[in-house]
Amino acid sequence: MANKPKVFKARWNEDGSAYVLARIEKKDTSYDLVPAQIADVSSIFRRVFRTSDSELILGPTTITVATAVLDSLSTGSIWDADSTGFNFFDTVPPTAFPDGDTEYRVEYKITMADGFVSWILVAGTSLPVITS
Repeated sequence: MANKPKVFKARWNEDGSAYVLARIEKKDTSYDLVPAQIADVSSIFRRVFRTSDSELILGPTTITVATAVLDSLSTGSIWDADSTGFNFFDTVPPTAFPDGDTEYRVEYKITMADGFVSWILVAGTSLPVITS
């Protein structure tokens, strides 16, 4: 099965911003997965939950497609997952991680122009910050 659902692991800083980068793909007419472009994406919503009790910490937040999706893959030094690159970028605000030693899950619901819905799921524990 292509595109098996996956929860990506991360580490957050308590009261700190975080970058979420990903490669989003779509099916082309040959049934191949290819990088999605801005015009392929209809909407993106972000929610942040505390996983211990599923409490909504932040959101739902509408993410501007033209700001978050790139029309070509980038391999900027901020990306270290592989040499292929990313085409999705979001900055999660520090209010999403209010407590240290707490697991949070950031969920992005991505609806494509053709109606297909996919998810980016990122979970991780926040590192406590003494001065926070």
